[in-house]
Amino acid sequence: MSTIGAYFAYNKYKEIRVVRELEKKVEEEKKMKEQMREKYKDIKTVDDFIQGSKYLENNAPFGYNLDSLESKKYFLSKVNFTYLKEVYGLLNKGLANNTEAENTKLIEFLPKIFLN
Repeated sequence: MSTIGAYFAYNKYKEIRVVRELEKKVEEEKKMKEQMREKYKDIKTVDDFIQGSKYLENNAPFGYNLDSLESKKYFLSKVNFTYLKEVYGLLNKGLANNTEAENTKLIEFLPKIFLN
């Protein structure tokens, strides 16, 4: 009986250890993303916009995956940078924190990028 108990105790120990390692990994990832968000808080170029969008909390607003912006660099370079900076600020702020008018601005802008 003690062998069976030891077996189950060891398995439970391994399970707890794996869960803790995964939790630690997730925490490190969150910290890294937070640091990168802080780094790209104030964008100065289109490249900063592209790189910064990878670290947003919601990098797929309204179903548009911002990870694929690298392929849209030509179009983004033609957009007025002040407007691009404003859009980045809205994305960084988060959809839930934006007003309806701000979200409408995003809804008008994002399809232009991804449908061209």
